[in-house]
Amino acid sequence: MAAHVVRIGRQRELEKLYNRMCGKRSRYEVWQDAMWLIACSISNAVDKRHFEQREDHYKRIVQKYEEKELDAFPDFFAHIILGMEDDHDCDFLGELYMRLDLGNCHLGQFFTPYHICELMARITIDDSLLRSQIDRCGYVSINDCACGAGATLIAAANCLQKSGINYQRHALFIAQDIDATVALMCYIQLSLMGCAGYVKVGNSLTEPITGNALFGDGKETTWYTPMYFAEPWSTLRAMNRMKYVMDAVATACSSTADVEAGKTIPKNGDAGKADSAPLSADEDTPMYIVGKNGQVALAI
Repeated sequence: MAAHVVRIGRQRELEKLYNRMCGKRSRYEVWQDAMWLIACSISNAVDKRHFEQREDHYKRIVQKYEEKELDAFPDFFAHIILGMEDDHDCDFLGELYMRLDLGNCHLGQFFTPYHICELMARITIDDSLLRSQIDRCGYVSINDCACGAGATLIAAANCLQKSGINYQRHALFIAQDIDATVALMCYIQLSLMGCAGYVKVGNSLTEPITGNALFGDGKETTWYTPMYFAEPWSTLRAMNRMKYVMDAVATACSSTADVEAGKTIPKNGDAGKADSAPLSADEDTPMYIVGKNGQVALAI
């Protein structure tokens, strides 16, 4: 109860600051700009692949405001950090977003209350099954294809923590939303909670997240949290890429041996071909190349 009271107080202080920031501009524009500035600040500190594009977008937003107005944005971010430190078992930004009546009712944008998300997490998460998956693979992935501000993922993270599972080391959080502003809200909250994962901006029906969950698509529309680049996740990705290389070697050797034994006849130079490794979040090319004779070489 004490944490709830402190959180409400922090949200009210943030609301007062936000109202002062909205003097010359629409309320939604100021909120949208704040989310972009904060998200770019977080992302550009750890993810250099899209640094230039995001830095340019950051500068375009900054140019819209006078110097005195810009001073309010660091305070805005500070209130979010302190609010989530006071009580991380909540949807801090989502609650405030709906309280400020910023949701798009025409898109049916009504965020699920956090206590409902918490109930769903408790019902869905099977502790023994999760531990079995972690023992086998080292991690579990949790996906929300219409994430909003990330309430369901935050609830899942807190549920794992209460079960004695370190979600920062053993859970990969994957999110997507068609609304860029709320997707960035989710990104900010997951980042501040120390969750490893990424948030994609896009339509989950026409542009679904596919492929190996450890990597994502690495596009500019996908935002990777700082924890994603830390251990043990960088090691897990390296091991996963190595596994694909070793599988390719085994496939190539098997194909070559079959050809030499006369068991198979390659068609159109297909001997030794193997499925390429998934594109990693760190690189845009496969980790290896398979030649005509089944020889595997790293793609450097």
